[in-house]
Amino acid sequence: MKKHAETFIRITLFAVSLAMLASICGCAAGNNDGDGTISSDGTTAPGPVVLSSGGKSTYSIVHRSSCTDDTLASFRRVVRYLNTELGSGMAVADDWLMPGTDAASLNEILIGSADRDECREVYEDTPPDGYLIRRVGNKIVIAAHNDKKLDEAVSAFMSMTKKDNENGDVVLDAFTEVRDGSAVALFGKNNPLAEQRIVYRDGCSDKAAKLLASKIKSAYGVELPIVTDSEAPTDKEIVIGMTDRSLPGDTTGMKGAYAKIGYRLFVRDGKLFILGGDDSDDVNYEAVTRFCEKYITPKLSPVLAVTPELSEDGLGGMDVPAELADGANARIMSFNILSEEWDSAAVMKGRDYPVAATILNYSPDVAGIQEVSATWYSRLQSLIGSEYEFVGKTIPSGNYNYTALAYNKNKVRLIDSGMTVYSVGNSPRLRLLNWGVFESKASGSRFIVCNTHYDANHTGDHTPIRVKQATEMAEIVNGLVEKYKVPVFCCGDYNCTEESEPFGTFMKLTGFKDPKFTAAKIDNPIKTYHKLGEAVSRENNLGIDHIACSPDAEVLYYNTLCGKFWLPISDHFPIYIDVNLK
Repeated sequence: MKKHAETFIRITLFAVSLAMLASICGCAAGNNDGDGTISSDGTTAPGPVVLSSGGKSTYSIVHRSSCTDDTLASFRRVVRYLNTELGSGMAVADDWLMPGTDAASLNEILIGSADRDECREVYEDTPPDGYLIRRVGNKIVIAAHNDKKLDEAVSAFMSMTKKDNENGDVVLDAFTEVRDGSAVALFGKNNPLAEQRIVYRDGCSDKAAKLLASKIKSAYGVELPIVTDSEAPTDKEIVIGMTDRSLPGDTTGMKGAYAKIGYRLFVRDGKLFILGGDDSDDVNYEAVTRFCEKYITPKLSPVLAVTPELSEDGLGGMDVPAELADGANARIMSFNILSEEWDSAAVMKGRDYPVAATILNYSPDVAGIQEVSATWYSRLQSLIGSEYEFVGKTIPSGNYNYTALAYNKNKVRLIDSGMTVYSVGNSPRLRLLNWGVFESKASGSRFIVCNTHYDANHTGDHTPIRVKQATEMAEIVNGLVEKYKVPVFCCGDYNCTEESEPFGTFMKLTGFKDPKFTAAKIDNPIKTYHKLGEAVSRENNLGIDHIACSPDAEVLYYNTLCGKFWLPISDHFPIYIDVNLK
């Protein structure tokens, strides 16, 4: 792509040189401002601009030499419009100039953050949430801080440019500037980036702070000092991690301001905060890395465009969830997290933090987790091990149990547990029933959570196998009900819908209920399986992930977590219920 772009640009150098020479000579076509028009605020705006006359133009259309592929695509789109559709004959170039060239004298249409003083001036005023098209002397600057908005700006510019049918001139409508968006950049004219310093917690590693300083210096040529929070606060700070920079009304410092895993970004009192989830050095480093990937874009924008209103979950938009439903005292979750072993698209990187964030932020007392490979065990142990322990990590053969139970050791204690591999099934690591008896540390109430994963139809019809698995599962569960006489919750990827024979068999043999239809309050009772990264129709409510509940269980709330956040992290949506353990 890059080589092609360079070839595309360089073959026009001769034409560019001629255009530059013509513009230096002051040809009238490029400087025609007409009589001027009166703008809405009563000031006189420059008149229309004749970009081309008789198929010849004194203007060049220019992009940054190291722009993004998306910027280049927008650039090519406007070139095709001006030269192919309108026949402007306009020269095409990147922002490189021959030594000795007076850039200020050139008539140019500048796309994105080209290396021109006029671009830098306009970008200082460009809304982070929109774009700005502005005439600055003999230049027209089209600016935006992200590729999507830049493409919208190009479309707006094209709509303002047309061919005069009477004389064949290509004319740009009269304007001073066209603005979309109202936000302002945190680091701009009124709050220069160069006046900031980077602050991290005393006693922690400085590697996250050094990474941020390095990225800022590389992108903007500004070298920011790095200090610990042992120094007195100032008004100009970028804060990393849970420092002593307490927020107004926050008696616990920073802890309540961010998710338990991943990171949170926000601005308070003019300061930018980058907060890693568990405040470890590694997670803070991850937080800074992801911040830099999103906001430090030197190929696109010469301005660190963070808004004063910034408040963002750095994991893609997952809100920190609400408290338990009214009257509930426990939460049960079921989540197939997709093993990386049988899907080439299911690479671990990029899915591990969101999966861990889901578990930690929704904080189920117990979670039935399916497809927990050895790699997943290792990763989850690192990310959630401070709060969760696993039940039955291995099957009798010694292989990992992919149908795991994880319980919050701060909320419940494990009383008893067991595991049975079904007599039929295509994988003993998956096709089993894993169960645990738990006791609430707060109330002393006891309950049982089971986790299962029936056969899938990879080849042929596995319905008879799933019916057999359902029958064996029902026998075990009925035995648990008889022995312990406490509420039972059966999580799992059943690989069959509520209307199927296998699920119906289990429900009939046990008398269990489906909270997706019987809970006191129900949200998002939709299909749970989807292709990784693809949305599902909300019209189809037949899922294959279920939490079947014994008749004595009081289920107050059911929810499928089906927002955009969960689409790329697994091919199943998590589901959970809030219950009242009497």
